[in-house]
Amino acid sequence: MKLFGAQSLSLVELLAVLMGSGTKDVSALECANRLLTRYASLEALIHASPHSLSEVDGIGEVKSLQLKAAFELARRIQKEVSPFPIHVETLDDVAAFLQRYIVGFSQERLFVACLNTKGMLTHVEEVGIGTLSAVLVHPREVFSVAVAQHAAQIIIAHNHPSGDTTPSEKDITVTKVFQEAGKIMQIPLLEHIVLSEKSYTFVLRDVTKEIASVAIV
Repeated sequence: MKLFGAQSLSLVELLAVLMGSGTKDVSALECANRLLTRYASLEALIHASPHSLSEVDGIGEVKSLQLKAAFELARRIQKEVSPFPIHVETLDDVAAFLQRYIVGFSQERLFVACLNTKGMLTHVEEVGIGTLSAVLVHPREVFSVAVAQHAAQIIIAHNHPSGDTTPSEKDITVTKVFQEAGKIMQIPLLEHIVLSEKSYTFVLRDVTKEIASVAIV
């Protein structure tokens, strides 16, 4: 790595460097190999719990925490790779961008995305963290970010760790609350997006309009 740079290393070698050393019976390279054998992909490895990682022979508690810290650092770096403001043409562009913010989370988290008068994405901030079943957040926390960032309109988004992005009744209710708050603040809620790492659903566009249509019928 010193001679040729990190980019010259294989995935196994990178993991071995992160762990620093093996045990008296198992080398760092062998530990890394065992990790990749147990977890067939980087995605599976990133989502593994420290307890699960520590069960791999040669890893242990300390190395499992070191790995999780490295994965979290990589996630935070990824959030910063695209400087603001960002040109977005569609809600799908926004959803795809926000998916990078939820990698590896086992709890629901709520984010507010701010847009300027030109429709450019200017800021994204996490404003709430909850349990697996609910995000706990008040509209003032979202709109205080919007005001501070001089947002012309906002999009809120939260993740479903299960991978199923079907909005719950509570998700729909929260959407309506934030929609009304946006009218009062004169900072419209453009959309509420329910995210997983591989899919997303637009609550305002896909769900509440459908409910309204059924109600009219």
